Amino acid sequence: SSWSRQQVSYQGRTNVIDPARISPLAKALFAMTPMPTLPDVNPLVENNWWGPVPNNTRQWTTTARFDHRFSDNDSFYGRYTQGNHDNFKDFYGLPTLNRVGNTVNSLMPNRNLALAHTHTFSPTLFHELVLSVSRSNRFAGTGEPGVKYADELGLPNPFNAEGWPGIYSLGPSGYYYETENTQRAAFTNYVADSNFTKISGKHELQFGGHFRYDQLNYMPEQQQIQGNINFATNATGLYDPATSRTNPQVTPLTGYNLANLFLGAGNYRNNFVRGFWYMRTKEYSLYLQDNFRVSQRLTLNLGLRWEYWPPYSDKRGVMTSFDPKTKSVVLGNELSEFYRLGATLPGIVDSYEALGAKFINYKEAGLPRNLMNGNWKNFGPRIGFAYRLSEGDSPMVLRGGFRISYFPVPTDTWGRRMRMNIPLTAPFMNNVNQAETSPDGIREYGLRSVPEFIAGQNSRDAVTASNLSSLTRGSGLVSYFDPNLPDSRPMDWNLTLERSLSSNTVVKASYVGTHTDRLEMYNRYNENPTQYVWYTTTGLPLPTGAYAGSAQRPFDQQVYGTIEEYQKNGWSNYHGMKLELERRYNNGVAYQVFYNLGNAMTAGGRSYNAVVYGTNQFLPGAVPADFDERARFLNYQRDITVPKHRLSWNWLVDLPFGRGKKIGGNAGAIADKFIGGWQIAGMGTLRSNYWALPTNIYPNGSAVELYGEKYKIQDCRSGTCYPGYLYWNGYIPANRINSTDANGKPNGVMGVPDNYKPAGSPMIPWGSTSLPANAPANTDVSRYWDTNTVWVPLKNGSVQRTTYDNYLHPWRQQYFTGPRTWDVDATIMKNISLTETMRLRFQADFFNVFNHPNNPTSVGGDGILSTRTSGNSARELQLSLRLLW
Repeated sequence: SSWSRQQVSYQGRTNVIDPARISPLAKALFAMTPMPTLPDVNPLVENNWWGPVPNNTRQWTTTARFDHRFSDNDSFYGRYTQGNHDNFKDFYGLPTLNRVGNTVNSLMPNRNLALAHTHTFSPTLFHELVLSVSRSNRFAGTGEPGVKYADELGLPNPFNAEGWPGIYSLGPSGYYYETENTQRAAFTNYVADSNFTKISGKHELQFGGHFRYDQLNYMPEQQQIQGNINFATNATGLYDPATSRTNPQVTPLTGYNLANLFLGAGNYRNNFVRGFWYMRTKEYSLYLQDNFRVSQRLTLNLGLRWEYWPPYSDKRGVMTSFDPKTKSVVLGNELSEFYRLGATLPGIVDSYEALGAKFINYKEAGLPRNLMNGNWKNFGPRIGFAYRLSEGDSPMVLRGGFRISYFPVPTDTWGRRMRMNIPLTAPFMNNVNQAETSPDGIREYGLRSVPEFIAGQNSRDAVTASNLSSLTRGSGLVSYFDPNLPDSRPMDWNLTLERSLSSNTVVKASYVGTHTDRLEMYNRYNENPTQYVWYTTTGLPLPTGAYAGSAQRPFDQQVYGTIEEYQKNGWSNYHGMKLELERRYNNGVAYQVFYNLGNAMTAGGRSYNAVVYGTNQFLPGAVPADFDERARFLNYQRDITVPKHRLSWNWLVDLPFGRGKKIGGNAGAIADKFIGGWQIAGMGTLRSNYWALPTNIYPNGSAVELYGEKYKIQDCRSGTCYPGYLYWNGYIPANRINSTDANGKPNGVMGVPDNYKPAGSPMIPWGSTSLPANAPANTDVSRYWDTNTVWVPLKNGSVQRTTYDNYLHPWRQQYFTGPRTWDVDATIMKNISLTETMRLRFQADFFNVFNHPNNPTSVGGDGILSTRTSGNSARELQLSLRLLW
């Protein structure tokens, strides 16, 4: 029989839901949603709320310092600092009326003690010993610590978690309830530095060592433990009978996620997540440097540094890795200890073992207890020189240097890898879209059934800790470290030509280069291909039943889902030129001006932007089979976080008021305290930005044309007109080019020139009348306008509708320099001498002093540079008064 729905109606009106059917969750969320501030804006097109959002910071610091000279050869100082930093801000979406959803609350008290002793053995030999210990506690999360908001909303909370749940896919633009997954960190750091200096003839020898011991009690993001609810269930959509019964799909232009929320038809997920890690790590280094004055003109700097970071460890051995040879999860301790410490549950392990997973200890895998081997051979040379090319009042100096250094895996990266692995985490879910959890083994059950759970009404038990059936084949994630991971290795060099223009002004020209290898890169080798790639390469329908989540995977089709190995195969390059003009403080004026021109390219070190996928993700022959060649082909690209052009400047100027100055030069002592001693200082920057060609439309034969700010437009598609520029010829649907409604009111992009031709368009652009290839003869093409829908013939003679995605868009990683942004901050300050030993300092800081918020940076795929967006916040004023004695 055919799947069908009964059309909803209310008081004789079809497609209208009875208000009495509103779910308790929808009622609660609507009550905390602010009313629109832009009621004329269509929320399906644009955000209809605009206004200030909270961002409140409170911080204080108390410092005590003690200095004492015991003798001519011994001096000592000690410093103790204690402080706190609290921040509450809206960080995603709307600022909810309950001030919980879409906010993050950060608390960070800290304490620090530093001691230093300097001993002079002789005029040519002295030693400095520096000891410090610091302690910081950090909490970050959404809502007040300890509050279980899922319980208050009637949502599943099988692991009794605090924090706000993430609630997504609600329909209107920008409408969702984000959460900052709860994080905690209690870090204690012990540092000891011993530094010697010996002067011998033309040599200044510097040598010493560094030791650091870190106790990192760390609870990484408790991702989705408090709940992840989404309403992309197709619960109000209509089944398209033209699609395959093994891959049923929704009829285009039917169903809406906000209606799904209204009825309470959602998907639920709560992850079991490991809590605190008790990480321990150390750092050792030794160094030797010789500053050798070869002649009056030439000085050499020759040095060598050795660095060693033992791999991170957990003091209780609660760590995991993976052995791809045996397809086994490797444990840093016995399972009985994992259970005792609450790091996992016996039911999770039993369920995965029933699917075929294997768990072995580190000895069986041939690994050390912390699952990684250390690197003892990190030697970094330092070579530098300074050569005076000319003599006189304006000498010219050539300087240069080269250095190799190292850095280990960041703490947060280590924690993220460990927290994601089975059996330390496991997804417990109730998802009506997945075939492997569907009652009939076919995907999109929400499209074809009546909801069992209504959000906030009977949804507390939609996910339970005993419901281990949701631990399905393909649901377990493995993210592990290469056990022989090297430390990342930056190599940087520079060459600078410097000339004095006067006794206080110098100009410099520099070339700077950097090459870094051994950067992080993720080898993700067990991913499902896109539906388009699967249909095209196999000619088969999607798998159904228990193996639906694993049967398409290339490495393991039985148990595991995503498998990724954290490697150090990435690299980056930077070449740049720097020009600098500096006037040192003289006659009440100082300034610096810098211009940087640089190109940064990278293929790693950018977290999940440095993923290398298996060849099964692409059409045959589309990418190199060799891993390194594929990594270069897929990931070597411009680093758009580094601007190509940057001009920056800073200055300090004494104002000409007060005793001895041009204005008020004969002022008395009392008057001078008010009008004298004022200074202004500031800094500014002007930089270029990059923007990318879109990857949701495809080139259509027309060239990409860059207009910049040549064409002013008004974007009226939301119901309200907003100014902007047609920055390039992106895709604007034909029915929205200079269009108006029946009453003559603009409802499109107004001001588009007559010669406009988009450089790209969807596979089926608006207005297309031709039937796409392989589409059934009775296809209504208008239902698919402005989509990338295609029809793929299968081996069984059927035709499968899907979205075109070969995972290799022709416009990927195509960047252009875009609009420039600038900003200036300034300070006015004054020092008032109260006595010989006491003075008062007043300071007023103006951030974005010219109040220049309209610094647009976002260029859209439709070609529009909207002047509504800004690279700057509005002007801020900060006042401070400091007493020094």
